[in-house]
Amino acid sequence: MAYQDFGNDGNAMREQMIIMGQFQLLHNELRKDFATLYVITAQRLQQGIPAPEMIRACLKELFSLIESDLYYLNFINPYVGYHYKADFFKKFKKTYRQHCRTHGKLAAFDRFYTDHYGTFRSLKKKRDELMHPKGAESIKAEPELFEVIYEFFKQYVDFVGSTMQGVGVQWRGKTVYEFFDFMGENS
Repeated sequence: MAYQDFGNDGNAMREQMIIMGQFQLLHNELRKDFATLYVITAQRLQQGIPAPEMIRACLKELFSLIESDLYYLNFINPYVGYHYKADFFKKFKKTYRQHCRTHGKLAAFDRFYTDHYGTFRSLKKKRDELMHPKGAESIKAEPELFEVIYEFFKQYVDFVGSTMQGVGVQWRGKTVYEFFDFMGENS
């Protein structure tokens, strides 16, 4: 297990635990939202009903999930110079490299980034076109795009799971009772 060490600073550890909990709750909620959109869209496509609006919604939801994860990971363990308005791919790379370096998971990051960067970049470009359409071509969303979105979603969720597995906090208070007293006083 990889821990972020807070020495005996119980307040910093408690804040970190709260943020990690918020990250997990939001990640899981957005992941479920995407899964619901996926099911609805897949059903419509299987019935032969065009669903470009649902495909667009899936792509937007995918990036909501990714951007939310980046935001919270930078509360948990920000990289030097972090700014939420930084270039998306620079922020993604620096955020996950910082997180993975801290927790001994750089190989997972390198594998994900190497294997999926091209797809990631093309999906981001399409998402940007959807958010700032310049014509009918900008909002075109075919079933082939839907499959690419879903495959990337699965890879991304697996990647995040692998980088968060075994991650925790460490506190070096005097006793476990001191920890429980501290948590009770500050909850």
